[in-house]
Amino acid sequence: PTITKATLKTWEKGAILTTLNTKSFLGQRSSTITVVIDKPFYAEVQLQIKGNIHGEVDFQPGSVALGDVDQGTEAAREITINYYGRAAWQITDVRSANSHLEVELGQPQRTTNGLAYKMAVKLKDDAPAGSISDMLTLVTNDPRVPTVAIAVEGRVVPPLSVSPSSLFLGVLQPGQKVTKQLVVTGKQPFKVTGVACDDTAFEFKTTDVAKKVHLIPVTFTAGETAGELERTIEIQTDLAAGGQAQCTARGTIRGAATTASTPESGRF
Repeated sequence: PTITKATLKTWEKGAILTTLNTKSFLGQRSSTITVVIDKPFYAEVQLQIKGNIHGEVDFQPGSVALGDVDQGTEAAREITINYYGRAAWQITDVRSANSHLEVELGQPQRTTNGLAYKMAVKLKDDAPAGSISDMLTLVTNDPRVPTVAIAVEGRVVPPLSVSPSSLFLGVLQPGQKVTKQLVVTGKQPFKVTGVACDDTAFEFKTTDVAKKVHLIPVTFTAGETAGELERTIEIQTDLAAGGQAQCTARGTIRGAATTASTPESGRF
């Protein structure tokens, strides 16, 4: 394993890259990678790595890497499936649990070493925002290896992003007022048409100007009821596709402070 960046600042991202030695090993392989984090608290995280090294089948490239895809658009990648055996090998079906993926399998072509299939994988434009981590299962007529799996990875990026996605209001006394700020970013200029929350203790300020970045002050006035607070804030814009975004506001309201009475002098 290798890391792309050893030190990450707040909101920065890095990656852990692992290489599987397919030259020296065959069959099912698994390993555990331990990631050590030093700040803000020491921690260790275990990542499980699993794979199946096939001696007669490989993929070029090794996975369906869709990358970042704008929400509402399609993305397609082509994969070559190579078979190096001598048997009458055939792919009979391609299965996926992700209904937003479409697969088109071409006819097999004879090569000097065996067979080659061209497979087109398309992500539909109705895919929701979020990470994609799925598998395509190729069903074959080989009883020794009846199925072969290939990973599909990517990320559907919404047109809007809200930072922070979880707004911490702090620990407040009843009646205390606090103002925080949300940053709403888009890929193109947009207008914020409304900000809503089902709690009237929240107030928002917006401008009627189209721009790529909006700063929205959020003012909250703590009520008299003590306890944990969690509310959803919905942001609406004039964007035609994916024009809504949400964030969660969290905080704690303490109970009213009480003052113990002081005993009179000489009395206990």
